[in-house]
Amino acid sequence: MTQKQAGFMLLELVMGMALMVLIMSGVAGMLTNLIGHSVRASDLIDRQQEARWAVDMIARDLRYATACTTRVGTGTAVEMVKTDSRGSSVKIGYKLVGTSGGYVLTRTYTYGTTAEASLLGNVKRGYVGAGYFTVTVTASGTAVSQVHIVYKIGRDAADTNPAVAETTIYPLNGLTANLN
Repeated sequence: MTQKQAGFMLLELVMGMALMVLIMSGVAGMLTNLIGHSVRASDLIDRQQEARWAVDMIARDLRYATACTTRVGTGTAVEMVKTDSRGSSVKIGYKLVGTSGGYVLTRTYTYGTTAEASLLGNVKRGYVGAGYFTVTVTASGTAVSQVHIVYKIGRDAADTNPAVAETTIYPLNGLTANLN
């Protein structure tokens, strides 16, 4: 008389484990890829928000300015003069400058003899890896009719998908321009 044995043979267990390892390695690879895409997407969103915030700040300053100067050369720059809430003239400038960590957009605010400079960007992310900043002024003589601002932020110079923010503004206070 023979009894039937219940259970799995060693070969069946080894085959099942091998199949499970193959499936789990595929799932792990997909998860790793998904996390990488998530990190890149999050970084792009951060850079896009940073660029939009900077362009909005420049546009707000330019919209109420009474005079502006643009320069191209060592770096595109725009300087403007506007009147603050107390009726005093304030000079504000923006320029993209290179640093050891990449590029950073700077804002200079001059009130009377006091000047304050600040860096625009995310300190934790190292500001901008590769930047592009242009201000295009459309004027008839010295009377400005519109100003177009473009600000691109990339992780580095090889970044093929930089965050871009741009806007066109129409000055409210009879803006005059000195174009260099």
